[in-house]
Amino acid sequence: MRARNFLFLQGPPTMCFSRLAVEMRSRGHEVHAVNVNAGDALFWNGPVAANFRGKVDEWPDFVAALIGRLGTTDIVLFGDCRPMHVCAIHAAKAAGARVHVFELGYMRPGWVTLEEDGVNGHSSLPKDPGWYADVGSSLSPSVMSGIQEAGFASVGCRHVVYSAAMLLGRLHYPGYKYHRASHPALEALGWLRKWAVSGLQGRSESVRGDYFLFPLQLESDQQIRSHSPFVCVQNALAVAVRSFAAHAPSGALLFVKSHPLSNSPGHCRSQTMQEAKMHGVSHRVVFVDGGDILPMIKGARGVVTINSTAGLKALAVGTPVAALGKSIYALPGLTHQNGLDSFWSDPVAPDAVVFDGFMRVLARTSLVPGSFYGRDSIALLVQNAAARIEADMTPSRAVAEHYRLWQENRAAP
Repeated sequence: MRARNFLFLQGPPTMCFSRLAVEMRSRGHEVHAVNVNAGDALFWNGPVAANFRGKVDEWPDFVAALIGRLGTTDIVLFGDCRPMHVCAIHAAKAAGARVHVFELGYMRPGWVTLEEDGVNGHSSLPKDPGWYADVGSSLSPSVMSGIQEAGFASVGCRHVVYSAAMLLGRLHYPGYKYHRASHPALEALGWLRKWAVSGLQGRSESVRGDYFLFPLQLESDQQIRSHSPFVCVQNALAVAVRSFAAHAPSGALLFVKSHPLSNSPGHCRSQTMQEAKMHGVSHRVVFVDGGDILPMIKGARGVVTINSTAGLKALAVGTPVAALGKSIYALPGLTHQNGLDSFWSDPVAPDAVVFDGFMRVLARTSLVPGSFYGRDSIALLVQNAAARIEADMTPSRAVAEHYRLWQENRAAP
């Protein structure tokens, strides 16, 4: 195995990337990192990192020069749609370096997404349902890792600490521009507010009857702005409620569920009911805060989502899905393809064979067992991710080659 030169960029607000960097160095590779704000520096405990303190417009030249000077062969980052990461990916590819992108798991709990070059709309996974139905039969079924999802307190605490460090350290990183739309101070206050009242919340509304489900995503989710036609969740909610009011059967209900990590469910409720009132369906739209989403999905006539992991949960139990944005599962044979307006009256269920093949491929190419939170879960993730990244032929490259050969064989006379 040849030694390589890794450059770590922004990771999640845990010590996961630090542990992974140490592991890669223990395997004989050279490792470097860049901190672009004080939150990054706080959660970095790996090899000595450079600090970028320049202006935003200086970053592209800085990262390109750094990649060239270090002889970087691989960059590792969390989220391929952050503006600074977009520049870094461009520079890395221009230099012939590999790009390893982490994200929250397509399938959760117990999995983290890791793909070469990009995720979701940037994923290199084939879009051909016939290939999944064919190749899936040769793979063993995917097995859940058994790791539980991190709780609100664990995730929220780290985000609050990260945001606080980022704000307090602005003098040391004066040119940094936060990649999310909302100010980090407002995000931190939202986390603290929800944390304070989480024990006081009552039981969530009952979900029953003939209904559709729209699970909201976080306003800060970069996947919405980068891989959908919407600029925010509110925009998608308006489209869904308007279509529901005009085309859904008169007896159907629409349940809008808050994201479990939302730090402003009250605001989401207000937005939902304003949209419902505007379109004359206040009596048929119900906002739900809390509760286990899986029973809600199982009981729904269909699930509307932008590109949430809830879509995969719905497909897994055979519930029809309308995906409004770009996602890895928005394929013929899996999601409804005839437009949202027709979904309410005639939702198309997923093809079980295509979905089974898709999940078998996904588990072996785009997911690694583990989590960004919890000592044991991080240790599991680090070992699996290190082996995946270190491989000369990553699963992403292997899939691309297999798909190319499959197409050639199918086209042969």
